[in-house]
Amino acid sequence: MEKVIRRSIIAGSARAPPSIPAAHRALVAALLSRGQSVIGNLPSHPAISATIAACRALGADIVVENGTADVFGTFFIPARVSLDCAGSNATFKLFMPLAAIFEGEVKFSGLDGIEPECIIPHVAYLERLGASVEAESEQPPLTVRGPISERELVFRASLGTPFFSGFLFALPLLEDDSSIAIDGSFYSQEHIEETFRILDLCQIVYQHPSEEIVLLQGGQEFIPFRYELPSSESHAGFLALAGAIGGSARIEGKGSYARLVKLLSSFGAEAKESEGSIEASALFLKGRDISAQQVGSLLPHAIVLACLAEGRTNIEGTNMLLPRAKRRMWNLVQELSKMGARIENTPSGLSIEGGKLSGAQIEPKGDPMVAMACSVAAIACQGQTRIMGAECVEKTYPAFFSDLASLGALVR
Repeated sequence: MEKVIRRSIIAGSARAPPSIPAAHRALVAALLSRGQSVIGNLPSHPAISATIAACRALGADIVVENGTADVFGTFFIPARVSLDCAGSNATFKLFMPLAAIFEGEVKFSGLDGIEPECIIPHVAYLERLGASVEAESEQPPLTVRGPISERELVFRASLGTPFFSGFLFALPLLEDDSSIAIDGSFYSQEHIEETFRILDLCQIVYQHPSEEIVLLQGGQEFIPFRYELPSSESHAGFLALAGAIGGSARIEGKGSYARLVKLLSSFGAEAKESEGSIEASALFLKGRDISAQQVGSLLPHAIVLACLAEGRTNIEGTNMLLPRAKRRMWNLVQELSKMGARIENTPSGLSIEGGKLSGAQIEPKGDPMVAMACSVAAIACQGQTRIMGAECVEKTYPAFFSDLASLGALVR
């Protein structure tokens, strides 16, 4: 699918999509809660369907109707069970720790669409903790046999937030107390905060005395809960970014937009958060120095802002990004350079000289974040931009182009 976007004046409002990472985590917590939990604003998405199927395989009764999931949790690990991840990276990483804390045999299938680098380090980590992981051949599926023997974990942040969240859900179920020492910084801190928010809803006792350690009390039970899923800050961020560079936009949807407001305001745009919405308007954009770790998953938004802001922006710490995030960044840099962006690599990051951009043919290489970032940049470009392979956005934000058009963008 190809989308053509022309320079546009943004003036309108749209509704932000719900957070897919939050949906995964809420479903896992509901599985672990013995009783009825209700999850509202549930997105319709293949990865969410995979997590729902995995929860059902482990005993949950789930009925989804009109975006609301009624979940009756009866979690158990039978002697043998098979979980089809259907290519969902998050489903695989969330359920691996749960499979590893009990005696039993959990077979993970449907991993063909997941890159080996997203599998091998996680398998090695479980084995270091004492679990057994076997592959039927050189390729998945994988079979996990627990239990792990370690209770004082050292967790490398490069293993990612879904895997870490899986341990936060799993360890309170053990009889003994556990601790997790965190080595490094997570790319998406907001997803960790969402996991803790859900643990609070389930009345799980933990201590998080610093960013480097989490203490988890053992022998706990998850309490059923009701939760309206928040909006996705990064996806809402692309719509707000359109307002910040092309006019004015109001994005509805309950969620936390503090990091987004801070980022847009720091470049000179007018941005404010009110209960259940964020408003962003274009003003004079000026380059600044920022840290890749501080902006986290909003790094694509920051790069677009830097390309259009007057003066130079230095983004430090990109050399510390996880491999997947680093590939996304270089993909985005390559495509924005086709539009005339002046971006240089430095020993510790990126140096971007802002200015005018021109329309170009963009190849996001299947990355929805790159496609969305370049689509928003296109509304401030001279001429027209062609987004090739635009169907990749359907993996994370199916309504993106229609929402962008509802704000006034010329999209066809």
